Amino acid sequence: AAMAGAIGVGTRHGEPTGHPVLTRRVTLSAREQAFVGVLSPESDWMLAEHRVRGGEPLLPGTGSLSLVHTAERLAGREGPLALREVEFVDALIVPEGTRSEIRVRLDSAEGRFALESRRDAISPWRLHVRGRTGVPSGLSAPVDLLSLRARCTQSADPASVTTDAPLLAFGPRWHNVTGIHVGQREALIDLELASRLAGDLAAFPLHPALLDLGL
Repeated sequence: AAMAGAIGVGTRHGEPTGHPVLTRRVTLSAREQAFVGVLSPESDWMLAEHRVRGGEPLLPGTGSLSLVHTAERLAGREGPLALREVEFVDALIVPEGTRSEIRVRLDSAEGRFALESRRDAISPWRLHVRGRTGVPSGLSAPVDLLSLRARCTQSADPASVTTDAPLLAFGPRWHNVTGIHVGQREALIDLELASRLAGDLAAFPLHPALLDLGL
């Protein structure tokens, strides 16, 4: 019930976080807090470089997960983070020349999160993504990349990953596949963010474009 309400919280209220997108922390109740900010195609590459064919800027699903991950870190969570029962309810499209207020709500009592948006302070919040966060139940052993690469002896054209997308148009950050190695019923893909874009990682260590192409 605590996650269901639409509480009017503006980006000018709350405590500054120092983050370029989720700029404020707002306490909603003893168990719930929100990290709020503003997204626009003119100022945010997650929208500018991820568009529906035809030009509409669309927040990628991995961008939503990155924002949740960022909110958890801003809330003080350390160590591995698990995202469970993630439900993508509604696409977040922000047309050119407009902006959208966003917030990530974290319920510490139930380990729930919700990503919501609204166009202005008098509009109701609209739910886009919800789910649970927590500690992973178990960590797998690290993959032996050298052995995996040795087994994957065939190669494919890295450009095929980003050019064969009939419904989406990507910007430079999504052109991050530098190698594809294929074996029998397994493959290894090399992802690399251009050095000029490495500054992204300070704000979004779970990088939306790398995660998108890695899934």
